[in-house]
Amino acid sequence: MQVSKRTFAGLALVAAMVAASVLLHDRLPEQMATHWNANDAVDDTLPRAVALALFPALGLLLTGLFALVPRIDPLGGNIAEFRSAYDLMAVTGVALLAYVQALVLWWNLGNEFPVTAAVAPAVAAVYVVTGHVVERAERNRFVGFRTPWTLSDERVWERTHSRGGRLLKVVGGIAAAGVAFPEHAIALLVVPALLVAVYTTVYSYREYRRLNRSNAG
Repeated sequence: MQVSKRTFAGLALVAAMVAASVLLHDRLPEQMATHWNANDAVDDTLPRAVALALFPALGLLLTGLFALVPRIDPLGGNIAEFRSAYDLMAVTGVALLAYVQALVLWWNLGNEFPVTAAVAPAVAAVYVVTGHVVERAERNRFVGFRTPWTLSDERVWERTHSRGGRLLKVVGGIAAAGVAFPEHAIALLVVPALLVAVYTTVYSYREYRRLNRSNAG
């Protein structure tokens, strides 16, 4: 069975994560910091073996999921219509895990830094890539703003994703500001994205009602 470029890139990133875990194993503490609170203070740890396996395992799971989705989605054939964007999103997701693993390893090697601010540019990039993808996404059940109204009407899908994709790119710019304002980084990363989710849900409902009222008339 031929391995897609998307899957190959995902597996290559997973292999790099495994290699980093193996090479740095003996230099890391028995209990590794793996979670930080809003003040960038460590508030959770994991045993070294678990922490080192966590990110490669998540990367492998995500790579497998993106390979599986086009096969199990009843509308999976539509994914072929935006395959390059879909592949970009898949690789970006695994790259984010690799980046976060690198931050965790760096911290646990004795280098303290504002973790939330360091994560901000990577999350911002994911928002921008996601915006790029959803602008191009054809109707499917896994990628995009999947509301009852976007899935029921192709026109609503297209309008919601065109608008929502642009908004996600703006959210990416806002999230990147977390680097300059680390004390507000979590709010900048989370709140705008939640607002976009709420807005696109309401917008898709209103567009569906408007378009169907027009058709009924």
